[in-house]
Amino acid sequence: MPFLLRRLLISIAILSFFYVFFVPMPCVSLRFGCEQLNISKTASLGTSWETRYVHSLELTEVEDVYIFVDKKIWLWEERVKSHNAGLPTETNRSGFFKSDREWMRFFGGRFSAKELTVRIGDESLGKNQFRFPPGDWLSVFDLCPNSRCEVFMSCRPMVLSWMGI
Repeated sequence: MPFLLRRLLISIAILSFFYVFFVPMPCVSLRFGCEQLNISKTASLGTSWETRYVHSLELTEVEDVYIFVDKKIWLWEERVKSHNAGLPTETNRSGFFKSDREWMRFFGGRFSAKELTVRIGDESLGKNQFRFPPGDWLSVFDLCPNSRCEVFMSCRPMVLSWMGI
């Protein structure tokens, strides 16, 4: 193998090593008030996170779909079964509405935040569940009842994300 080609391959290997260990990757973190459960996940462009809960007044299910883009948490879709008790009654001017037999869906709306705080209920109030699709629903009301969850974006080296640290 020629000398220059060998040096090029060695340089690529060294740079790849440093890239994996030190280049920051966007992550989404869920920090729960009960401190028994904390979740951190690498968030590639367009990673989604879903919440499901029972509305405290309507006692019907509500589902929210959030998308992580540019270090922000965007509300992408909200699904409701009723328009009463403070749930949306009309589409935001930058979104659209679709209804089917099961859900009334609100898309868009342009709501974004750098951090969210989600109130966690219990078996009788809220019944909050979270998931990163296509994963299964995690019943956080069983694990951390009557607490809160802070959801935020951060950056950390890729290798730490792989190691789960």
